[in-house]
Amino acid sequence: MSKKNVWYSLFAVVVIASILLTACGETKTAEIQPTTPPKATTPPQPTAVPTTPGKTQVEVFSWWTTGGEANGLQKLMDQFNAAHPNAEVINAAVAGGAGSNAKAVLKTRMLGGDPPDSFQVHMGHELIDTWVTTGFMEPLDDVYATYGLNEAFPQGVLDIVSYDGHPWSVPVNIHRSNVLWYNKTVFANAGIENAPTTWAEFFTVAETLKAQGITPLALGDNGPWAAAHLFEDILASAVGPDAYKGLWDGTTSWSDPKVTDALNTFRNILNYINEDHAALTWDQANQLVIDGKAAMTIMGDWCDGDYVAKGFTDYGWAPVPGTQGVFVALSDTFGLPKGSKNPELTKEFLGVLGSKEGQEAFNILKGSICARKDCDYSAFDAYLQSAAADWQKDTIVPSVVHGAAASEGWATAYIDAIGAFVTTKDVAGAQNALIQAAVDADSGQESGKIKVPVEVFSWWTTGGEANGLQKLMDQFNAAHPNAEVINAAVAGGAGSNAKAVLKTRMLGGDPPDSFQVHMGHELIDTWVTTGFMEPLDDVYETYGLNDAFPQGVLDIVSYDGHPWSVPVNIHRSNVLWYNVAIIEANGIDPATLSTWDGWFAAAETLKAAGVTPLALGDNGPWAAAHLFEVVLAGTLTPDQYKGLWDGTTDWNGAEVTLALENFKKMISYTNDDHAALSWDQANQLVIDGTAAMTIMGDWVDGDYVAKSFTGYGWAPPPGSDGVYIALSDTFGLPKGVKNPEAIKAFLGVLGSKEGQEAFNILKGSICARTDCDYSAFDAYLQSSAADWQVDIIVPSVVHGAAASEGWATSFIDAIGAFVTTGDVAATQAALAAACTDAGVCQ
Repeated sequence: MSKKNVWYSLFAVVVIASILLTACGETKTAEIQPTTPPKATTPPQPTAVPTTPGKTQVEVFSWWTTGGEANGLQKLMDQFNAAHPNAEVINAAVAGGAGSNAKAVLKTRMLGGDPPDSFQVHMGHELIDTWVTTGFMEPLDDVYATYGLNEAFPQGVLDIVSYDGHPWSVPVNIHRSNVLWYNKTVFANAGIENAPTTWAEFFTVAETLKAQGITPLALGDNGPWAAAHLFEDILASAVGPDAYKGLWDGTTSWSDPKVTDALNTFRNILNYINEDHAALTWDQANQLVIDGKAAMTIMGDWCDGDYVAKGFTDYGWAPVPGTQGVFVALSDTFGLPKGSKNPELTKEFLGVLGSKEGQEAFNILKGSICARKDCDYSAFDAYLQSAAADWQKDTIVPSVVHGAAASEGWATAYIDAIGAFVTTKDVAGAQNALIQAAVDADSGQESGKIKVPVEVFSWWTTGGEANGLQKLMDQFNAAHPNAEVINAAVAGGAGSNAKAVLKTRMLGGDPPDSFQVHMGHELIDTWVTTGFMEPLDDVYETYGLNDAFPQGVLDIVSYDGHPWSVPVNIHRSNVLWYNVAIIEANGIDPATLSTWDGWFAAAETLKAAGVTPLALGDNGPWAAAHLFEVVLAGTLTPDQYKGLWDGTTDWNGAEVTLALENFKKMISYTNDDHAALSWDQANQLVIDGTAAMTIMGDWVDGDYVAKSFTGYGWAPPPGSDGVYIALSDTFGLPKGVKNPEAIKAFLGVLGSKEGQEAFNILKGSICARTDCDYSAFDAYLQSSAADWQVDIIVPSVVHGAAASEGWATSFIDAIGAFVTTGDVAATQAALAAACTDAGVCQ
C-alpha cells in the first residue's frame, strides 16, 4: 500500500505554528524480501558488550559507535540502568555511518524472527514504509500516554512518527544535515577570513587551499551514503527549498536543468576532496579537519558531537554554500518490534529516550537538538544554540539519505546513483538514474524524460584509451537519441581493480550491460563456460563481423561454435619506448636496444649519467609480470614461448632460468618507487626525461598522443625482434542485462570500421577488422599494422590470451613476489607449479 507524503509540511510547523498543511503525491512502500548474504563474505556484526549475570538484558540496536553519538547513547543507558537495578541495556551497535551496515544486519534479524528489543531508525518513511506497514512493529500509544510524550513533542513530530492513528517510535533528537565545518587555524593560515557562502566562493577558497597543499574538503564515503548526503545539500542549494521539497512529492522534475547544475557543481567539488575518500568513514574524514590535513567537511551536526568528544575546539561552522535560511532536517528514533523479548522494559527505556532529562543529556553530547519543546539550551555549546535558533526560523526541508524525505527503496536508489556518480562523474547518466528512481517510487515523475542507459564497464580511465572509448560512446549516442552510454570505469591498469568489482557484480546478479575483457581464455574460461554470457551470433550477422574479422580472431572469440565478444582492437605487448633526446644525449644507438648485450650496456651508460634506465610502474603486480612475459619471449624462441602455455616447453628448463636471470638484472635498473606508480605514471617519467625507457604495450602510444608528447621512439625489446605478443580488448553481453537490444547496437558500433578507426587512432592500437585505413594513423601504429602481417604472433598471458584467468593470476603473483625476493629457483618452481595446477603440465 502507499501513503500520503505529508511529512515536509508537518516539519515546517513543528516549532513555528500548529497549522496542518496538506501536500500531494504518494510514495511506494518498499517491498521487503529475504536476502541471502553474498558468499565468502562476513556480514558486519554487533559490537560485543559484556553483560552482567542475573540481570535482564534489553538489547538496543544502533549504528552509534563513535564520538558524541556513542557517548550520548551511553548517557541514556546509564539513566535507565540506574533506575532499573535488575536490568541493563545492552548496546548492540554495528559500525557504519548512517546505518548502512546496521540496517543490513537488522533486516536479517527482523525477517529471521530474532528482533532486538529496540533499534535506531530515522523518523519518517524509513520506519513506516519498511517495518510498520508490513506488520513488524508494535504501536506505542501506551508509551506516549505513560510518559506524557503527546504533550512533550510538537504536533508536527507527532504526525511524522504516526501512521494509521498510532505513534510507532520515540524521537530522541533533531539533526541538521546541511552544515559546513572548518578548521579555524587552517583558514587563518591560508588567509581565508570567512566560510564561503556561495559555491563560487567555495571554489575560490578551495583553489587557495589546494595551492598550499591542503585538502580543501574532507569526504569519507566508505559506503556511499556520505557522498549522497553531500549531494542532497548541493541539491537544496541549487534548486531552492520549495523545488527541493517538490523533488520528493512529484511537483519538481528530476530532469530540471537545476538538477543538472547541481550534478555539475558536485562533479567540480570532487576535484577538491581527499584521494582516500572511499576508504574513510565520515568521522575519519572529520579527523582530517581536526588534524589540519583538510580545511573543511560537509556533514550533519553530529560532527559537533565528534568535536566535543575529542576535545577539539578550533572549529567554525556555517550553512552549506547557498543554503542560508534552509534547515535540512532528520531525526533518530527508536521503536518496539513485535516479538521483543522484554517489551515492558523496552517501553521503559523508550520513556527515558523521550524524557526531558534524557534528551538534554543525550543531545548535548550527540551534537543535536531536542525533539521535545521544553529543553533548556543554556548549557549547550554555541553551535547547538545556533541550530536551535535556526530551527525556529529557517525553512525546513527533509533529508532523503537519513530517512525523512522518501521511502527506503527510493532513498537506496538515490544513494546508489550518487555513489556511482562519484566514480563515473557522468552527469547525464546520474540524472537518468535519479529520474528512474523517482519513477519507480511512483512519485509522479515523467518516465518519458529518461534515456535508456547502457552501462559499459571498463578499466579505461586515462589518456588515449579513455579518449578512444569516449569516441565510441559519442558515435553510439549520436545514432541513438533515446539511449545513452554510461561509462562505468574503474581505475586499475590491466583491469586488476575492475575485474574484482565485476566479479562481485556478476556473481551478485547485477551485471553491467557490457564489460571490457581480454580476448581469449580470460572471457571463455571465466564467464562463458560457467553460463554467464549470451552468444553473439545475431550481432555478428547483423553487422557483418564474420566477414570483417580475420579467421584467427574469429577462432579466438568463439567457443562451442558461437562468438561471445566483439574485439575492438589488436594490441602489441612487446614494445620498448624511449625518450629520443635522452638516448641521443647519451650516445646510444637505438638499434642496439633490441639485443640483451646492447640493452645492458645502454642501461649502464644511463645509470652512470644519473638517468633511470627503465621506468616501471607495478602498483598492482601486473606490470612487472607484463615485463617478464616480454623477457620470456625475448629469451626463448617463439615456439618455446608458445609451448609454455600448451605444455610442450618445460617451465623447469634452462631457458626459463635464463629468462628469470635476465629479468632480475633488468629490474635492477628500474626506478626505486616502481611499486608506488601505475603504468602511465611510469610512462610520465619517460615524458619528463627522468627515465630513458619503458617496456609496455602500445597503449603507451595513445598516452603520448593524449599528452601531446612527440619526442619518443620505439624498438623491439631485447631478443624479441620479429615477435608480436598479441592481445585484444573485447566486449560481450552478460545474461540478465536490463537493455540487451541497446547493448547489441553498441557492440555493432564497437565492431564497425568507423568505430575501430576512431577508437584505435587514439587508443594506440590497430584494428581487429581487416579493412581499416591506416593512412591517418601515426607512424608507430602504421609500423605495428605492418608487423602484424609479417611477425610471428604469440599470446600474452597477463592480458588474457595465453592461459586461463587462474593460471594468469598465479603467474602474476609469482612474478610480483620475485620482484621483492629475487629468488630465481623458488620463482621457477612456482611457475612450474602454476602450469601443473592449471592442468596443462604433468
